[in-house]
Amino acid sequence: MPLLVYLTVVMPFRLSFANEAPTFSPVYWWEFLIDMIFICDIVLNFRTGIFVKATEEGGGGEESELVEYDRYRVAVNYMKSWCGFDS
Repeated sequence: MPLLVYLTVVMPFRLSFANEAPTFSPVYWWEFLIDMIFICDIVLNFRTGIFVKATEEGGGGEESELVEYDRYRVAVNYMKSWCGFDS
């Protein structure tokens, strides 16, 4: 969460005034680290299971949640939900 706060304050300033961090300065590496963290977050979201509802067959018909690891279903779910916000 602190990274998002940092980005919401610094990014508009940098874009508005074309003020980039000096190359290889501590600020440059800090912002590079933030970018890498967000890239890793996106990659991990494509590799993490999702909860899906399943009904048990038999007499009860109770619903339960199962974890789905199918890469295609996980990717489609991520693309429909958080991908636009994360990019």
